[in-house]
Amino acid sequence: MAAGAKAAPKPKRRRPKSGISRRAKGGNQKKSIAPHAPNVLRNPSQPTQAPTSDNKKADPRIFNLKRAELRRDKKIEELSANNLQLKRKVETTEKEVQSVQHEAAMKLNAMEKGTEKLMERAEKKMKRAAEVRTKAIATMTTATKTVTDAKETKKEAAKEKTAATKERRQINNNKLAVANKSNKQLAAKDEMICELQEQLRASQKAVREAQKAAREAEEREAKERAARKEVENSLEDMEAKLAQMETMVEEQSEAGRKVIKKESVKGTGFKKWSQKIVQLIMEYLVAGGVPSAFSKILVSFIKLMQPETTVEELPSIWFIRRMRTVLVIVCQLMAAYRAAKAERWGQLNCDETKRHQTEYLNLILSCVVEESCEGMPEEYKPILMSACILPEDGTSAAQRDAIVSFMDEMNTWLDEWATLTEKKFPGFTHDIIRNGLSLSKLVEGGLVTQDTCNGASKGSDFIIEEIKLSAEAAGISEDRWLVIKTHCHHHLRNIWWKWMEDCLSKYLREALEGSLEEIEPRMRISTKISDIIRAVDKAFSLPANYPKGNGKEFLHWLNKYHPGALLVPTLRSAGSRHDLNVEGAGAIYYNRNLYIQFLDEQLKTPNASNILQENLFIILSCEEMIALCRLCSIFHFAFSLPLRWLAGNTQDLAKYGWSVFSMSRALNTFEKAMESVIGDADFILNEDWIMNVFKDIADKSPTVDRKTKVLSAKQLRSELFRPVRKENQNTDELVKKMAKVVAECILKEMHDRKKHTWEHLDSQDGPLSMKHVTEKMHQAGLGKFAVNDVAERPFGALTQQMEAFVTLVGMNASAVGQACINGDFYRVETELEKKKKEDADETQPPRNGTVIDLPPQLLESAIEFALSKTKQSKTAKLDEIKEQIRIRVLGLGWEDLHHPWSKDGKEYSVDDLASWLKNKIIPEEDKRPIPEKPPVKTLERKALQVLGTLSADVASLNVMSQEKEQEIRDRANKMRDERELDGIGDRYGEMQPRVPPPLDESLIDRRIEICLTRGEQLIWHSGKVVGIKRRKRNNTFEMLYDADVVDDDETRLQVVELKPSFWLKTKHDGWRLAKEEVEMARRAQT
Repeated sequence: MAAGAKAAPKPKRRRPKSGISRRAKGGNQKKSIAPHAPNVLRNPSQPTQAPTSDNKKADPRIFNLKRAELRRDKKIEELSANNLQLKRKVETTEKEVQSVQHEAAMKLNAMEKGTEKLMERAEKKMKRAAEVRTKAIATMTTATKTVTDAKETKKEAAKEKTAATKERRQINNNKLAVANKSNKQLAAKDEMICELQEQLRASQKAVREAQKAAREAEEREAKERAARKEVENSLEDMEAKLAQMETMVEEQSEAGRKVIKKESVKGTGFKKWSQKIVQLIMEYLVAGGVPSAFSKILVSFIKLMQPETTVEELPSIWFIRRMRTVLVIVCQLMAAYRAAKAERWGQLNCDETKRHQTEYLNLILSCVVEESCEGMPEEYKPILMSACILPEDGTSAAQRDAIVSFMDEMNTWLDEWATLTEKKFPGFTHDIIRNGLSLSKLVEGGLVTQDTCNGASKGSDFIIEEIKLSAEAAGISEDRWLVIKTHCHHHLRNIWWKWMEDCLSKYLREALEGSLEEIEPRMRISTKISDIIRAVDKAFSLPANYPKGNGKEFLHWLNKYHPGALLVPTLRSAGSRHDLNVEGAGAIYYNRNLYIQFLDEQLKTPNASNILQENLFIILSCEEMIALCRLCSIFHFAFSLPLRWLAGNTQDLAKYGWSVFSMSRALNTFEKAMESVIGDADFILNEDWIMNVFKDIADKSPTVDRKTKVLSAKQLRSELFRPVRKENQNTDELVKKMAKVVAECILKEMHDRKKHTWEHLDSQDGPLSMKHVTEKMHQAGLGKFAVNDVAERPFGALTQQMEAFVTLVGMNASAVGQACINGDFYRVETELEKKKKEDADETQPPRNGTVIDLPPQLLESAIEFALSKTKQSKTAKLDEIKEQIRIRVLGLGWEDLHHPWSKDGKEYSVDDLASWLKNKIIPEEDKRPIPEKPPVKTLERKALQVLGTLSADVASLNVMSQEKEQEIRDRANKMRDERELDGIGDRYGEMQPRVPPPLDESLIDRRIEICLTRGEQLIWHSGKVVGIKRRKRNNTFEMLYDADVVDDDETRLQVVELKPSFWLKTKHDGWRLAKEEVEMARRAQT
């Protein structure tokens, strides 16, 4: 937001809808300006709001488009889910297939080897068993034969014994004679019997051993048979599994070849794109891709990298565009997730802007980095929470309410995300902090930083009050509270330079008054350095972006006639750039002699006519303008660069003891330098003195080495303080005079109690001056931002997206910028395309973004949560249709077109009410006029017939009812006027025609309003066009301003230039029709 853009409006706290809820409701708030007083506007760069659907005829096609979008919504959701699931399944299947194939091959090889070994072992064991069995059988046969022989011998012995007994009986007489012989024979036989018995016992033992060996052999054989059977069964199972795997691989390979299609949702019958397709689309959008090219790029990539894959379905262009909404939800959810995990927040930055007649507020929280080095000051990482918070209006209280409402909504999101994750993955432990967003995290040393306009300053006060309320609710004791409001030092510095420019411009206009009157108005000679810088950029910028510029011709001329000459690059002046009026002056001062020679040659061309060239030749030929450029360039080198560097790098200088509040030292030094210049103007050209104004600070706070991209600074500095060219030498005295004027002007600005610089000065006893900065405050300011750049950058990304895609709403336009700033989708592999820098810090390797590093379970649930938020429920659709019916029935008073919401206890469906709106109400819009005043619904008595003469008291009751209706109207009009005075609404701005009226005689006698700057405010000045001055390019008009809009010392009759490009622009020199003209046109139309 530009510095000093608006006045402090009345605080009116409201609870706006933010984020998605605001978008779902749709529509912008109607805004207007007071009809009887100049309107104080809030931002010079904001365009006027266009009419909304509340005050113009609704287009029937809007409803048809909405219905088509809703139908496409459901269809595309199904496509998205299926494709996401399929892609995930394909990748998982491919990995499983490769793993299963590898595992099966390994198992088959191991089993084949094991089977061969088992078979060989079994065959050997069987051979050994057969041999043992054969030996056992032979042993048993031998033992059996031995037993048989023993039995026969025993029988023979028995027979012999019987015969011997008979012989003993028969030969009793010969008993003694043959006794010895018989005893010997009996002893021999007994010995033989013993031997036979021993042989029998040995044979029995051998038989038992043979039987035992046989049993063992049978057991081994049974085990071998079981092992063989087990191996055979295992082989059969492996063969079955292998066949099943081969079938699965074939099926999955077949499915893998059709990767691009939706996946079926189990149990629903619906199909949706897979999560990976959704994530791929989001990363594509973040990388800067155009939605219409996504499908083409996806198909080309697949056909080149996976030619075997076939594409059956592709995401529609509508689905890809819808992913912007999903992207902004995911980015805000990731920001809330990171901020909730931080124990403390160090700083809150916010800023507000206006795009497409809609107020946008961003919010940045700097959180403590967990990896901060021990013994060093804490490091803080800024997190962009959102760049599309929608406040109810532009008041400070509304900003505070919008931030509080946004924090509450983000806490709700975190709770819903955690619940969804727990339900979807019961066994998974997540680290989502429920209700982790609380402003009380800023109460212990937090800073609140905005720009320096009054509205922003008041908004910071409101936010600090809310922080203290949150801390009190959290039970944090007051002795720990320390919340400080700080200002953006870039804004402070640029306010000085703006006042310096105005003072110098006024000084030169007075000094050159005679010459300026003699120069034709068509030359547009300006004494403002910013106008000169922009003119030089148009004419001599080497990219040659301006159609009537001469950048290419000038470069060719320079190479031809001045080869090797040093050319200081011109400063790109498009848009709003800080330090423009001092930074851009150096190129003009140093290159002036080359510009003059080139312009001289161009203007000598016969019939040459180029107002830009003539304008620059006149300006650059003037010594006063040379002195102006020289002085501004000296201020750039001596003051702007050091202050800009210190302010922009304060967050990195904590190790040197430099904090946000240390900037007050630099401002005190600058103040003393201005006082020295006032005392002795020679100091401005004393190089040794002026270039060492901040030497004490530089000595105490060592800075890092910086590489300069250009080599012109040394030569330019030399020409500033030790000029060689005569025309530059002649400006010494003039530079001293102008320097004194500038110093007085800057000191006046710095001491102005209505601004904020004085708060940092010791001489003014400012609350943020060094004499009042305590050690605790100093410690709280270490490692934090002294500027509001972190809040300015998101709006740059927002503008880039809205310019590239003109129909994109602000919420969706903010998604890409937020993802890039927070690095949510950053991948470290992208660094491979960059060359490795020699001075790169390898101890701090890059890390993937938050989304990329999320666990798969959290990522899946986050995307599912975001997708669910983009679905419009039946209740929301019903409410939207009811609102459209109310607008016409209640707002326009068409009560005969009313449709009940229910009948006999049964509510009408969305289709029923939509059909009534489309077929009954909308066709009547072309037949019925729009009423001039909205109807006022009051209590009315039923119409009854009058009996005889109506009594006076009843007649007075009727009159009182009419007066009450008028009283309600008057109160409503008064409230509307008060809101417009506070900058809320602009009904006449909304009623303006989109195309400006012709800039010719037809504009004479018509009343218009011109937007002019009054201090830091923009005010519409009304008046009447009374004359026209013909000019070759643009006509100028004589305007007689109304007496109540000009100061007493200003003339009412002034010459103004009306630019078609400034029509309806809420900035300096913007213009529009006055309210009387608008009312007249409306009555004529009615």
